[in-house]
Amino acid sequence: MIIGSPNVQHPVHFLSNLNQIGAVQVRTPGGILLQSTPVDVSLYDAASGTSVIVGAVKDCSAVLVGGNQVASHIHCLSSARL
Repeated sequence: MIIGSPNVQHPVHFLSNLNQIGAVQVRTPGGILLQSTPVDVSLYDAASGTSVIVGAVKDCSAVLVGGNQVASHIHCLSSARL
């Protein structure tokens, strides 16, 4: 299953499982397809120059909420480390 928002300036598509190569795809106005593989969510403090990994991406499933209007990747991160 591919989840996306095709009617925007830069269409974005997410694979159902974010823990796959090329799980995030963006098409530029020039038609170039950019693919990304998220590995974690992290926070960066510019004042101190430090960063912390909040959680690593793990196998997950997308859930459609409200028919086909909103998609959410539930439990897509490993244990948070704040």
